[in-house]
Amino acid sequence: YWISASISSTGTSTIAAVSSITAGGNGNLYVGTLSGTYSWTQLGSSLDWTSVAISASGTTIVGCVNGGAIHISTYSGSWSSLNTLNVSTGGFPSTANWTSIAISNDGGEILAGSNTASNSGVYVLNNGGSGTTFTYTLATVDTSFTAPTGTLVTMSQTTQGRGYKMALV
Repeated sequence: YWISASISSTGTSTIAAVSSITAGGNGNLYVGTLSGTYSWTQLGSSLDWTSVAISASGTTIVGCVNGGAIHISTYSGSWSSLNTLNVSTGGFPSTANWTSIAISNDGGEILAGSNTASNSGVYVLNNGGSGTTFTYTLATVDTSFTAPTGTLVTMSQTTQGRGYKMALV
């Protein structure tokens, strides 16, 4: 069954992920491009995808894997191969129980949520405005209020592009 999907702001590019083989799916990741009708390209297979996102421009996609890595691909006339996200900052977990992912309008900033006990939190990744190498920081919580608990299920960029909305269950 389908586990996650996202669409660009123009509706011309989409991404969708099928659940892992252990959950009854094939673990495939598909990118769709609208040119009269959607043309679908398979980029990743046999992974336990938990969340996918596409930039507003439809040129950058990201996906996260339960017990695995964060993956990224860019569009330049056709979709490039799916690559593991390159993070230059030391200490970033190369594998984790990633639960949710969001990407900024231009693809330069990514939020990823992990519920792995040793590195639980929301990771803010930034490529400095260009390039394929990202740095990260952990999102901080204002300790003046009681933070909600639960599993992060969705994140999305606000329409003004100045922040993110998150949902916990």
